[in-house]
Amino acid sequence: MLQVLIQILILGSFLVIYPPLTEFFELPKVVVLVTLVPIMYVFYSVSITLKRSENRGISQLYSRAPILVSLLFLFVFAAAFSSVLAGTKTSFWGQPYRYQGIIFFLMLSGLSYLISKYQELGISLDAVKRAIVWGAGIHVGLILMQGLAYIMGMSVYTFEGRMTGLVGNPNFAGGALALSYPYLFYRWQNNKLGLFMATLGGLIGVVLTDSRGGLIGFILALLLIWARKLRTSILVISAVLLTLGGAYFFPDRPLSSFDSRVTIWQKGWQAFQKKPFFGWGVENFSTAFQAQLEPSGDHDLKNIRVDKAHNEFLEMFVATGVVGGGIYLVIVLWTLGILWKHRADEGIYAYLVSAVVFVTLAQVNVLNVTEYIFFYLAVGVAISLDKDRYST
Repeated sequence: MLQVLIQILILGSFLVIYPPLTEFFELPKVVVLVTLVPIMYVFYSVSITLKRSENRGISQLYSRAPILVSLLFLFVFAAAFSSVLAGTKTSFWGQPYRYQGIIFFLMLSGLSYLISKYQELGISLDAVKRAIVWGAGIHVGLILMQGLAYIMGMSVYTFEGRMTGLVGNPNFAGGALALSYPYLFYRWQNNKLGLFMATLGGLIGVVLTDSRGGLIGFILALLLIWARKLRTSILVISAVLLTLGGAYFFPDRPLSSFDSRVTIWQKGWQAFQKKPFFGWGVENFSTAFQAQLEPSGDHDLKNIRVDKAHNEFLEMFVATGVVGGGIYLVIVLWTLGILWKHRADEGIYAYLVSAVVFVTLAQVNVLNVTEYIFFYLAVGVAISLDKDRYST
């Protein structure tokens, strides 16, 4: 049952959406997350109770990987503490169109915990990957149909001519394609036609989203996978050069769009310097940003909504200071390090590439529910792999 619920959660992150003309397209995904994870824990508790007689209690996980598990929930505590100090009202649930507050990260941490227990709970990682492949396949198909309808002049929703699928935002749509490609690749690697269609469909889908971050992430995933297949570092170097260069040449949008992000990063850095230890509170970047604007200047920035830093690490450091931001950074690096040690397993390598793509996307885009779920799945797998260091 737990496996089915996890599959529903993954599929829901791709497909559940309000009508795209509203701002609240993230709400259904968060509702699915905060509903299913507690239900999963009910089944988990029942499973633990039934296995107590076999000395397989709940403490087993902590005897295997205490550091990463503790860091996950320590980050949530640090985020809550920072938000209480800041006195923010939006930190609990988050902004009313993103809902990435304390409860959101608590649920994601809980998801990682459950994934890390997949062996004891009878959860198949192959089934988890299948759910990703199903969701990504439907997502690609919808974007391609949306793009075709738009080209034919049919009445179809787009974001200023950019395709969104059912994710609601073109950057989120492109990011989901990039994150899911490693799983599509390993699903179809033994079927040349299937692999060709998955790669071509994904690439065309990313182009239709017109997402700079999505294209960078997709090319990065593609080159990292082939670097492993061909056992060459040339593709890794090419991946770095092409993805960095791609930020300036694709898509063909005014440079001011990138300049505005640099301005946001500069104001975010100033905000961090004002409250370096515990930050401004979760989901409170807009307040931190506005507080840095000059009373007699920055007129062009005062009437726009800047609720995210467009850089995940800067966002976390502004929100939770060096305490929470430092913990979050360690979680990311620890996860990547564990997955890298097990990169010889191609199934694990898919999680590694997806996690690297997540970190890449996190430097240039706002992240959505789907993208976070991808990363926290990888964290859970990393915890399960780290068991040998702490097994008793």
